Amino acid sequence: MKKHEKIMMGMLIILFLSTMNINNKITRFVNDTQHNLIRNEMIG
Repeated sequence: MKKHEKIMMGMLIILFLSTMNINNKITRFVNDTQHNLIRNEMIG
């Protein structure tokens, strides 16, 4: 492998991991929001 190919691979992996991390945060946020809405419905 050439040096710039290794750098490209590294950047792709980092991009992939950060995308996964963002997706996890969005999923958690959506779950929390749904949970709060359900709880509010039960209280109200």
